[in-house]
Amino acid sequence: MPELATLSERGQIVIPQDVRKEMHLKPGNRFVVFPMDDSIILKKLEIPTLDKWDAAMKPLRAEARRKGITEKDVGEMVQRTRRGR
Repeated sequence: MPELATLSERGQIVIPQDVRKEMHLKPGNRFVVFPMDDSIILKKLEIPTLDKWDAAMKPLRAEARRKGITEKDVGEMVQRTRRGR
């Protein structure tokens, strides 16, 4: 059910309590903010646990090994990208 919220002078919006409970929101949760036409979409940012992160990275590491890409190569690619090359 839609709820009303008000923007403060500091740009803050309080998420109504019923919505916080329904969405299991806690202080410190982080959100990605998407402007869309005349709307604002908040997407709760889920930080994966180390186990989930390792599981997600496993196929990427295997593909990098298969292609001969080393950690040093990745570091150099990141540096070149940051420099705009």
